[in-house]
Amino acid sequence: PSVQQPTPLAGLPTVTPPQPTPAFTVQAPATATPQPCNKAMFLTETIPDNTEFNAGDAFTKSWTFKNMGTCTWNANYKLAFASGEAMGAPASVKFSKSVAPNDQITIAVPLKAPAKSGTFKGIWNLMADDGTQFGQIFVLIKVKSQAFAVTSVSTNLSNISPAACPYTFPVDIGI
Repeated sequence: PSVQQPTPLAGLPTVTPPQPTPAFTVQAPATATPQPCNKAMFLTETIPDNTEFNAGDAFTKSWTFKNMGTCTWNANYKLAFASGEAMGAPASVKFSKSVAPNDQITIAVPLKAPAKSGTFKGIWNLMADDGTQFGQIFVLIKVKSQAFAVTSVSTNLSNISPAACPYTFPVDIGI
């Protein structure tokens, strides 16, 4: 028996089988965005914003940062007062240690609540050893209003000499 090949039918179109398409496209490698030398991530703080203090209270506020840059922060890096209310703090506080990329540091600043009531804000900059600013944080506190109170009285009665007891006399008192 012989196999007979089909013959095309006249007038019908010839079908071309589809060509395979690639399963993926080759792309040029992505260019990585360079990380900056000095980059800090704020992690935590003590003394939350709007904490209330009495006038003149001493306190210490601390901030913890993670080094997200490519440079190691050395002991010449600092947290420097920039503007607002300094609250009796030093002009700057140097880092207590070197901080490699991905390591953390906690920086503590001694402060004192102002003598008057109100809301006070001090702004601080993270500064590299070359003076470059690479981050900013702040402290925000409230100083309670003080109720009026007489804390001392002084008198001078040396020029008064009563004629008899009991004796009533006018006295000026300074408060």
